[in-house]
Amino acid sequence: MASTPLQPVRRTDIRIGSPLPYAVYDAQGRLLLKAGEVIETDRQLNTLHEQGLYHASNGMARETRPSGAAQDFEIAPSELPELSAEGQAGRDRRKLTELKLQPGKTLYVDFLSTTNRPRMAMRLIGLQEGGGVMISATNSDGSVVPLRDNELLFVRVLTASGVATFEAKVVKVHFTPFPYVVTSYPDFAVFHVMRQHERVDTQIICSAMNLSRPVHHEPRPHAAVIKNLSASGCQLEAPPEIADSGDRLRLGFKLSAAGDEHVLSLSADVRGVKSFADTGKTRFGVQFAELESSERLVVEHYIFHALMSA
Repeated sequence: MASTPLQPVRRTDIRIGSPLPYAVYDAQGRLLLKAGEVIETDRQLNTLHEQGLYHASNGMARETRPSGAAQDFEIAPSELPELSAEGQAGRDRRKLTELKLQPGKTLYVDFLSTTNRPRMAMRLIGLQEGGGVMISATNSDGSVVPLRDNELLFVRVLTASGVATFEAKVVKVHFTPFPYVVTSYPDFAVFHVMRQHERVDTQIICSAMNLSRPVHHEPRPHAAVIKNLSASGCQLEAPPEIADSGDRLRLGFKLSAAGDEHVLSLSADVRGVKSFADTGKTRFGVQFAELESSERLVVEHYIFHALMSA
């Protein structure tokens, strides 16, 4: 259907509990609600209205695709997001039921029908084998995520032992009794085992304090850089005098994970020291002491995102 100018929808134009007289779109012309859909609560209306609501000036429903989107959202396999070459090892195909995903699990969703929408963190509501997957249509800050029937999604999820990815097509968008979508049920998920010692390259500024020096030496922090990171340890680049093999360090640094910035203070033992004469720099291989569950979760989330972005 030919493009039709969009007109703003005033909040007072929509009546709670009554069918919409026309389809409603966002500012980019993406369909949010079909004609006849019902908004049940003030909260739903407020959330939608904050995004900006529009309707076709001739009152007729239309659905536009973002520029460059494939017809019927068909995506060639070569266009799908992939892990890095190093990440290909340890991948296998598993049934979704084998992942034992629980309601409330965070799913990281990419929209394959367009390239101008950021990845969203959404919550799993539930799934039925051979039937479909139900996903909350709100993001981490409670805003409604605009989705459309037949939209193709690429989903990533972190489990206790690795990262799983699968494709799913939106079957139906619902706004009552709360915003959620039902997607197709994938035949399988591609699973990438996240080994304990799997490392990602980093450039994280940190402080390192030696806790093993004699008591008459007051510990003081030294500036260092974490060059790579795993769930079990890291490699530090730091002045050569800060530690010897076998010393214990206290490392302080920040990591962004799950949408927040976390300040970590971790104990770590120096397992190896290597100096580079050409640069005058020293690399220290360190192993984390026992991490608390919250600390491990932050580190693993950071590694997960780094692997998925590689």
